[in-house]
Amino acid sequence: MIAAIASGAKHVPFRNSKLTQVLHPYLTGGSKTLMLVTLSPDADCFEESLRCARFATRVSACDIGTARRCAK
Repeated sequence: MIAAIASGAKHVPFRNSKLTQVLHPYLTGGSKTLMLVTLSPDADCFEESLRCARFATRVSACDIGTARRCAK
């Protein structure tokens, strides 16, 4: 979804999950978005931590534009 926004795609899959439906107004328009990623030092969680780190790397490479102030 974030990659679709960054690439300017005509269709952005916000309906693919409840989370993206809720975040829709904050990922488009004049909002700033912060993503936190939790990594675990536990060896049993290594694969999940690695997936999270790779996902965060892909997201940080996306530029979805500069926040704009909405005048009311």
